[in-house]
Amino acid sequence: MPPAFPACGSIHQRLLSIRIRNDLTSEWDSRGVQKGIEYAILTDEISIAWSGMNTQQYKNLKGLKKENLRDNMTDLELVLNMLAEATSFSSLIVNMIEDAGNKDETPE
Repeated sequence: MPPAFPACGSIHQRLLSIRIRNDLTSEWDSRGVQKGIEYAILTDEISIAWSGMNTQQYKNLKGLKKENLRDNMTDLELVLNMLAEATSFSSLIVNMIEDAGNKDETPE
C-alpha cells in the first residue's frame, strides 16, 4: 500500500520541477509567447521530446481526467521532464546571447 504522504525527496523534486517550469515560462513570456494554445504547443513539444507522447496522450496513458499530470508522475518522469524543460530554457538563453552578439556585428 502506498504511503499516505509523498516522501520528502518527492516533494523536493516536485518543488524543483515547479521552479524550472516557472523559469521556462518566464522566458516564454519575455519572448511574447501567449498563454493558452502557444504554451500548450511548446509544452507538447517538450513532452514529445522526452516521452514520445504529447501531454494528452501521456495523461491518457496514466488514466488521468482532470488531475494534474505532474502531480501524478513518478520520480523518474519528473526528472526527465525537468531535464527537458531545463534544456529548453538553456537553449533559449544561448539563442538570446547569440542573437545579441549578432546584433553587435556590423556588416562590412
